[in-house]
Parts: sequence; C-alpha cells; structure tokens
Amino acid sequence: TSGYNFYTVQSGDWHSPSTWNTNQVPTASDSVTIVGFEVTITNDDAYFSQLVITSSGSLIINGNNLKGNPPKLSGGRVIIEQNAEKYPNLKNIATLTINNGELYILGSEEYTDNGLSIGSNATVLLEPINSTDSANIYIGAGRTLTVKESVFFKTSKGNGDLIVSNGGRVIIEQNAEKNLPKSFTNDVVIGGGGRVIIEQNAEKTRGNSDLIVGGGRRVIIEQNAEKGNDGELRLSGGRVIIEQNAEKDNAKGSFAELNIHNGGRVIIEQNAEKTIPSYIEVDRIYINKGHLIIGNQDAVNKPSDAPRAHVGRVIIEQNAEKMEIIDTALILYSNGTINLAGSRFDETYIRQGANTAVNIENGGTLNFDANSYYIVEEGAALIDMNEIPQIQALLIYDFNSNSNILFSSPFTDMNTENLYDNFETYNWDESNNQFMSVINPQLTPAQGYLFATNSYNYRQNIVGTFNTGTLSIPVNNNYLGVNLIGNPYPSAIDIELINFNTGVQSAFYVYDQSIKNYRTYQKNGLTLFSTNSLIEPTTTFFVVSQENTTLEFTNESRVFESNYVKSEVENSFILNVSNGILTEKTGFMFNEMYSTNYNSQEDVLKLPNLDSEYIKFYSISNDAQSLAIQGFPLATETDVIPMVFEASNTGTYSINLENDLLLGTSKVYLKDYVLNITNDFAVNPVYTFDYYGGEYYFELHFSGTMISNKEIITENTIKIFSVSNEIFVISKEIIENVKIYDITGKTVY
Repeated sequence: TSGYNFYTVQSGDWHSPSTWNTNQVPTASDSVTIVGFEVTITNDDAYFSQLVITSSGSLIINGNNLKGNPPKLSGGRVIIEQNAEKYPNLKNIATLTINNGELYILGSEEYTDNGLSIGSNATVLLEPINSTDSANIYIGAGRTLTVKESVFFKTSKGNGDLIVSNGGRVIIEQNAEKNLPKSFTNDVVIGGGGRVIIEQNAEKTRGNSDLIVGGGRRVIIEQNAEKGNDGELRLSGGRVIIEQNAEKDNAKGSFAELNIHNGGRVIIEQNAEKTIPSYIEVDRIYINKGHLIIGNQDAVNKPSDAPRAHVGRVIIEQNAEKMEIIDTALILYSNGTINLAGSRFDETYIRQGANTAVNIENGGTLNFDANSYYIVEEGAALIDMNEIPQIQALLIYDFNSNSNILFSSPFTDMNTENLYDNFETYNWDESNNQFMSVINPQLTPAQGYLFATNSYNYRQNIVGTFNTGTLSIPVNNNYLGVNLIGNPYPSAIDIELINFNTGVQSAFYVYDQSIKNYRTYQKNGLTLFSTNSLIEPTTTFFVVSQENTTLEFTNESRVFESNYVKSEVENSFILNVSNGILTEKTGFMFNEMYSTNYNSQEDVLKLPNLDSEYIKFYSISNDAQSLAIQGFPLATETDVIPMVFEASNTGTYSINLENDLLLGTSKVYLKDYVLNITNDFAVNPVYTFDYYGGEYYFELHFSGTMISNKEIITENTIKIFSVSNEIFVISKEIIENVKIYDITGKTVY
C-alpha cells in the first residue's frame, strides 16, 4: 500500500491496522488523515509523507518507554486544522498532543511547502508529564512552522494554537551539512488568530520550554487582513532563541529576525508561580504596526531572572499612511529588560521611527554595550518612567531654516557646539522681555531656546542622554513675568497633568510661525487657535509668572496622546479679526465670581509679538493689563470693556463673533470708538473697518440679561433657566409639550 491515502475509521493505536481504512500501517511514503477519531502512539516509531489532523481528529504521542527512548513520528509535512466545509458535522478542534515523544518534520521531495501548519480551530500541545519524558518537535532543513487562523475556512472561528509547556521544545533549524536553495526557509509564521504560547505550567517543576529557530531565519507575527485578528507569541516562563548556525556564513542579510507586523503581538512575561526566566534571543527585531511587550503589568519586583530580550537591533516603524500615533509598539514593564549586546552587528541599536510609541515603565531596563545607542526619528514618542536617565540616544532632527527655530532639548547634556555652526543660539531674558545671545553652549533641560538659522534645510544627528524623572525650571517675575520654557522629554506632555503654582498663570502659549501668532491654551478656560493640551517633544512655550518660583515636570505628565476632553466654556465668546492673511483672536468669559482686575487664574495676558508682521487685538482690564483672554463678571447694560487694535500693515480688516455661548438674553455690541459706530453682531455678523496705522480703539457693550450657569438645570440635552418673569427651555431635539408644576404638584402650565 505504499503511497496510499490513509484515513481513520476508528480510534486506536497508530500501529494497529484496524485504525485505518487500508487495514495497514502507514509508511514514510503515505499520506495520513486523522479525522473524527483519536490515534495514539505509545511505543514504536511511526512514519508518514503528509499528516493531516482535522475536524475532531486527535493524535497523542505518549510513549511508555519500553524501548528506553520516546517514540518518534517522522515525515515531510504536517497540517492541523478544522475543515468545517468538508466535515460539517465534526465541529471539535483538531489536536496534536505530545507528552512523551518526538515529531520530526524533515521534508519530502513530493511537497514544496514542507513544515508544520497549525490552522483554524487547531491545537498542538507539547507537555512532558514525568521528569524523564521528552516532548519535542524538530522541524528540519528549510522547513516552516506556520500558526494561523485559516483564511480558507470562513465558518471557523477558533485560533490555531501551539502550546509548548513544562519543558517541551520546538526546534527549527538548518543542518550544518545542508546547502539549501535560497527559496527554502526555516521560518516561524504566526498569522492572524494564530498563537504560540511557550510557558512553564504552574504545577510542574521542569526546565525551560523552548522555541529554537536556527539557520539565521525569522519569526514572523502578523495580522489576518481579512478578519482583523492578531497573531500572538507569548512567553511565560519560556524561551525563544533565533540564531545563526555557527557553521553558516554570517554575511550581511542572513541575520536571524523577529518580525512583528500589523497587529501582531509578542509578549514576554514571567510565570507568576515560577522563577524560570522568559527571554528571547535574536539578531534583529522588526516592529511594523505590531506590539512587543516585555514584563508583567502587575509586577512588584524585578528578580534576576525577569523577562528579557537579548537582541542586536530593534527597528520600530509605522506604515507610511499613518500620520499619528495609534498604538504603543514597545512596552517594557517594570520587571522587563532589553539587552543590546552580543550581536553579529558592529553597532547595536534600537531605531524608533516617526509616529511610533515606546513605553518603559519605572524599573524597566535598557542595557547598552559600548557600541549601542537608541535612535529616535523626529515625531517619535518615547516615555521612560524611570527617575534616573538611562538611554544614550541619537535624535534625528530636521532643521527647517527658512525661519528661526524655537527648540527645547530632550537631553541631559546637549551642547550646541556639537551642532552645525550655521546658526546662533538665544534664550529669552525675562528681565528685558526679549531674546538674548547665549554664551554657554550647554542647553539647560526645560529651558526654551531660539536658533537663528541660515536659509537652507538640513538634517542633524543630536547625541545625548534622554531626560527622564522629575525636572524643575525657574520662572521669574523681574519685569513682566514672561518666561520661555520647553518640554524636557522625548515624548509629549499634557499641560492638564502639570501642577502650576498659584503664582503662575494657568495658561501656556506656543508660538506658531505659520500663523505668526500664539496658540494659547488656558486650563479650565478657553483656547485660541484650536490648541489642545499637548506639548510635543522639543516644543517651547511661554508661561507668565507673578513671582519668582519654579515650574516642575514629572513623568506622570508624559503621554502619547491626550485623554483630556476640554468642555465648552459657557458664558463665553471669541472675537476674530483678520485682513484675509493674518488672524488674531481674543476671548472673553463671564462669571459672577470673576473680577474686573487681572487675575492669573482667570485671565491670560497678551504677549509681545515675535514677528515683524502681526495683528494685535486685546482687551484692557480695570487695572490696565493687556489681555488675550479676559474673565469678567456677569455683564450688564452699563458695563464697557475697552479694546485696542494694532497691526503691522494698513488696509481693510473685519471682526466677527465666534462661539457665542452666552446664557440668557444678553447680546454683544462692538463700538468703533474712532468712527463712533456701534455694530450689533446679531444684525451684522461681520464688522469691517479701514486701518491706517497706530492704535485703534474699540469698546464692547452689552444688552439684555446675562445669567449664571449655576442657574441652569441640565438633564441630558435639555437646558431650563429663568430670566425675570420668563422661563426658557432649550433642547437639541424637538419638544412635543412642556408642563410646569408648583411645589404642591399642581399643574400651573
């Protein structure tokens, strides 16, 4: 029966002829299918050309050691998966279990895709039971291990699982004597829905469970594009070793790789019950929209055998279509370690591309040898929650020198002498309210600087140690209290997570050269020019202080994206003024608790212009302060707010009302003090005037009644409030009827 197709007709031993349709025992040239029944191998070695374990089929290798050695099952190709279309009545998963035995997949000339394929609703379990048992899979020269959820069987919903537990091993390698064509691979492919779990069972005390990939090959984890399911490699008290055989040529391009693609995940964690280490050894890890997680999220200590990765190079990239950070590519928990050493590369490094995110929890460790460093492209975000700086980094920064550059150093030790000497360095002198030339080339963390550049662009590699931990910077008030500071970290910070001293104005200003104005964010208040609460890496910003104090930054303020949703400020509006090229904004908020004098927690001062072309439009407080955002008591018909306009260019300008959120019956009027014209924005939404230079004066007037938001009862989308003898009901949806009851419950309307 050589070369026949064998399939099961009943459960039984592999070597029992009655188990098979042919009433014979399979040989090395036969194709074998196990479906609907359980087959066991307990003693003698077994052979096949192709082995398929499918719907409700099960193969158990559990040798009884009568021969002194565990039984071996050898062949060319193994496929384990459920086939719902072919066997619709057999819905149980397909399983291969090795408790004491070995599976050898050495290839066959009959098949070009030799290897082990674990597909939909299939499980392979390698778990020795006794201390003398062996549970191993050997995948030989040029063969591939593929674990995935099959894209062919659309009705299947389960995962393909390879579970290597309690000292089991999967060894995929190329024999040193073999000289295989380039088309042959020794790859592990974990596709969408596929999982490889290498762990130490909690009940056992056996040694390491291993996945060893030799011959300079790759482990590839990716997502199933059709179904969106992630591939996963999880080490929990287990090891993955991807290596270059000692006998092989170590030439470029033949390094061992771990590739984590679109949604794929690699998790290296410690088994809570055991002290057996989990680690991965590989020349290069390549992450493209995938996830590498090292350590345990709930770890409380870091033992010597904590989860770790030994690697030569880590490359983190995001698809070109992505323009923002979506997911964290690398997470290093407090008991996780990455060792950059022992590689065949001359230089070992982690390279983090633009719009990617890396998070290192407090206690997470990066160990660098003498030739190692961390490369960060501009636009990448790195959060290291350790208090002590540990990352020797190279920042790739693009200088756009058509204009001056505002810059904050993310390094502990950045020196401008190491930069190209085609610009001068300035810092902001609060005492003189202007930029002054810097003599000391050492840049202070959290200090803002200005680089005056020449008229061409270039890319600069900046080397230093990244800042982390608690940092503080002096903010002074020797003149006007305007201080230029900066984000000191290689990640964004959220201004809502920074505690401002009471003497520091609760707002920040980021100067944007593209609009020649400040993007202004007020905590618990308004924003001008659609500013959010994030300060990106290397970004500078102005703050105003009423006293000599400090501003403190901590790791807790570091984020990849803001989770803070800023609510609308009721009883507020913004005035826009524009000439069609430049725009200026001024904000107003009204509250019965506000004062007409300047208050650092209510008002935002107007800052000086940094460009020769500008528009200035600001209000004047009762104590003569120029304000970009003004807090004011509830306005009445007798209140007047003076305003000043000034611009670098003459011409025609227009003013309009934006985001009118006033409550009650209040209306806003703009009086042109020069022309003695009063504009009602409810009648004429845009007021236009001609400007000939100098200061131009306006006034804001009000009519009607402005009420407090404390007088409003809000229930879902309905607002109810009263003014004088009238009751107002405001809803975003149609109201069919309204009923009003007095305190006794009697209907009065």
